Amino acid sequence: MKPADALAIEMKKEEQTVTFYKKLVDQTDDIEMKKLCLDIANLELIHKHKLEDAYTDIAYIEAF
Repeated sequence: MKPADALAIEMKKEEQTVTFYKKLVDQTDDIEMKKLCLDIANLELIHKHKLEDAYTDIAYIEAF
């Protein structure tokens, strides 16, 4: 597996995790739980953006 392919898989996993935590927000009435789930979703989104940056650097190296 190429590094770019591995990064693409991990980006998808991060996206799925964001979706998971956002769904949990909709399934609870507990304000603290909603906040925690949103915080985790935002952290996962940050991870995804970092992976996207790494992917761009690896997959499109000829552009640099």
